[in-house]
Amino acid sequence: SSTSLTTTRNWSVGLDGGTNDLKFSLDDTLGNTTLFALMNDGEAELYTTGGTRTYLLDADDGGSGAEMYLYDSTGSERIQLDAQYETGSGGWIGLRNASGTRTITLNADYNGTGDGRIISSVVEITGGSDLAEPFETISNEIIEAGTLMVIDAEHPGMLKISDEAYDKKVAGIVSGAGGVNPGLLLHQDGVMSGNTPIAIAGRVYCKVDASYGSIEPGDLLTTSTTPGYAMKADSQEKSHGTIIGKAMSVLKDGRGLVLVLVNLQ
Repeated sequence: SSTSLTTTRNWSVGLDGGTNDLKFSLDDTLGNTTLFALMNDGEAELYTTGGTRTYLLDADDGGSGAEMYLYDSTGSERIQLDAQYETGSGGWIGLRNASGTRTITLNADYNGTGDGRIISSVVEITGGSDLAEPFETISNEIIEAGTLMVIDAEHPGMLKISDEAYDKKVAGIVSGAGGVNPGLLLHQDGVMSGNTPIAIAGRVYCKVDASYGSIEPGDLLTTSTTPGYAMKADSQEKSHGTIIGKAMSVLKDGRGLVLVLVNLQ
């Protein structure tokens, strides 16, 4: 049984005879607990004035590290943070929807394999509009955004600036031109790395030379002899395997940026 050291209408401190935990609690004017703590066990709980639990912190839950739970106004769990989820598997965050179903999981050490995982049915990217992958160039120089790139045949895995019309080695566009950032950047540390983000899907601005033909939305674009610039693909025979994508904006003459829906063909 609990041995109370001090008790008043709104707060109490006591010892639990079974676990020797020092308990501390605060109550509202209606007698509902608003704060409850087990000092030796390292647990703290917060409640609303109506007595609904909104927060739980356990400094060493079952020997697996600290845990924190956040609840909504009904007392239903919505967020769980675990410093060592399932002993040895690293940090873990779980988010639940209104029905209580866990919809997002972030695990720093999934199944003890060391692989960080984010699990969700939908991922919405709001920071950019294209899917990019970093590539290396032989010079390792910073290449201007919007530049059209092709496979470097002499250096496996690397790219170079395009300079040949209807080049079947066309690979992608350097991401970031026109204020449009990469939405998703794929890479593996130490493997297939590079410093040039190449848009391989999505919408991205590309440098285009309209001296080969004015550009209208829907036109297919290919490489040109102007280094790093695309052009309108007029030859159906030569277009096969050399198309970078479709134009989505207009360029009547000269050189400039055209919004391109990247679609390698």
